[in-house]
Order: sequence, then C-alpha cells, then structure tokens
Amino acid sequence: LGLSKKDLPHHLDMKRASVLVPLFERKHDFDGESSRQTSSTQQYQSNLHVLFTQRPRKMSSHGGEVCFPGGRQDPEDDGDDVFTPLRE
Repeated sequence: LGLSKKDLPHHLDMKRASVLVPLFERKHDFDGESSRQTSSTQQYQSNLHVLFTQRPRKMSSHGGEVCFPGGRQDPEDDGDDVFTPLRE
C-alpha cells in the first residue's frame, strides 16, 4: 500500500511519516433532549465520523494539538507506511 524508500530515490534523505484517517459509521438517536440540542443542525447530520487524537500537552512539539493518528517512522517500522500509524 505504501511506497518504500527505494521507490522514491529523491526522498532518501527525508524523514518519513504516515497518518491514518480512520472513518467509521455511528447511528444517532435524536430523541428527547438530544433532538432539541441538535434540531438546528440535524439536517446536516451524518453517520460518517472521523477519529482524531490529541497529542499530550507535555510534548515538546505541537503539544495539545488535535491530529490524525500517526507520526514519524521508527527504524523498527521497516519503511511500512501502514504499520507506522497503527503503532502510534
């Protein structure tokens, strides 16, 4: 699925990173109080959702930011663009 470093010779000196964009469906039950709260936007509701993560606030770079799961490849990832975000 991903490209290995040998496939991209002009990128050999660059650090590789990968993210996962997890999509999932969830059914909504708009009754009672929840329907009153969402009635103005209910016409735009969708069952499709995206999962984000929040980086720990104590991280030295981009601490507390919301992001997709993933990150920089580690040597044990063996250049696998799919394994990297799953590990993260």
